[in-house]
Order: sequence, then C-alpha cells, then structure tokens
Amino acid sequence: MALTLYGSTRSRASMPRWYLEEHAIPYHWENLDLQTGEHRQEPYTTTNPFTKVPALVDDSIRAPGGKPLQLFENGASLLHPGEQHTNELGGRGSDGDPAHAAARRALASRWILFANSTRRWHSLYPATGTGSSPA
Repeated sequence: MALTLYGSTRSRASMPRWYLEEHAIPYHWENLDLQTGEHRQEPYTTTNPFTKVPALVDDSIRAPGGKPLQLFENGASLLHPGEQHTNELGGRGSDGDPAHAAARRALASRWILFANSTRRWHSLYPATGTGSSPA
C-alpha cells in the first residue's frame, strides 16, 4: 500500500481520510490511541517529531535521502494526495493548457485549504454525532 495515514477517529485526521475516501485513493489507516499517548512514542515520533496527528507516509515516493515521503500537518496531508494521486492538482489541463491546469489546481486548493482551516472533524460526519470517519 503506497499511502499510510496516521491518526485517530476523533482527530483532524478525519479530513485527509475523508479526502482519500471521496477520491477512492487506496490507503492504510493506522489508528493511534491518543488516550494512552501512542502518538508521543516510537515509532510514530519518527514520522512526526511534533507528535500531532495526522501524518501521511507515501512509500511510492522517495524523499531526499531515499526514505519514503513523510508528511505531517493537515494541509500537507490534504494537498499531497490531490497532487500525486488524482488529477485534481497536478499536471496539465485536459486540453494541454498549463493555465487551465493552474486554474483547476487553484480551485481545488481553495476547498482543500478551506477544509483544513475551518472544518472540524465532527462537522464532517454530523449524522453519527460521533465524528466517526468512513470505514
């Protein structure tokens, strides 16, 4: 599996998880127990030394140094799949025009950054009232 998303059900990790589900991007969900402080222990702290969730690891891409790409911060966890795993934020427009691709990228980024800065996990799943993200 190329993508691994680290988080907990009741965290901001629900936003990138929602995005991955919405776009049918395959990923592995690594549920961290925040109550016991699992996010403050190895091996998670090698992925995110700031010990916050979410974090996203993409082992299909190598970062400088040869290790799999490791991202933390919700915005990065939202933008990367859109750039790398969909045609939403990357590449050229369907007509080959880079300006159309830039416009598409800007419009998609607007909503991704909106979700990152203003939405909370519980508002994404109001029907359950628990903040449970998709299975």
